[in-house]
Amino acid sequence: MVENIAFLDDVFVIEEINERVAKASNPAIFSAFKALHQIARLCNGAKFDATTNHLPVQDRMIKGDPTDTALLRFSEALSIPELGVDASTLQSDYQKKFEIPFNSSNKWMLSVVSRVSATERNVESTWMFVKGAPDVLFPSCGSVLQSDGKVVKLTSSARQTFATLQEDWSSRGQRVLML
Repeated sequence: MVENIAFLDDVFVIEEINERVAKASNPAIFSAFKALHQIARLCNGAKFDATTNHLPVQDRMIKGDPTDTALLRFSEALSIPELGVDASTLQSDYQKKFEIPFNSSNKWMLSVVSRVSATERNVESTWMFVKGAPDVLFPSCGSVLQSDGKVVKLTSSARQTFATLQEDWSSRGQRVLML
């Protein structure tokens, strides 16, 4: 189960996300959730069992490891229409071009996906999404998202903030992933 989400400038408890967005005078201050949603859903090795798609998200059967299963349930249930976060269209809007599945040696998963705009059929954008162990991925990062979607430099102070948070969450038995 996904319990907490952290950006450089804020930490969210899952149950509070929709309430915080709804109460905000400008929901765009939480625009990083769109990127989070895309990565959690499109860089994921788990799949819903098609025979249970008619059931509520929490009752659907999933084929995949526990971590990807939790991310799949989280991303499927996350809906923030004000930000264009909608699981029902995300899968059909993107095509997976390439994937390196998670393995215990790499400790990360990579997916390359392309989106073709429904209104402009000739427009294609390609993204590379990665998720994995923070201690493995952080050394390769030079920037990070804030909750408003702004990309900022990943300073040594910010790295320490994330390391402290990772240590705290890990000490409470939570699995910590970087997306």
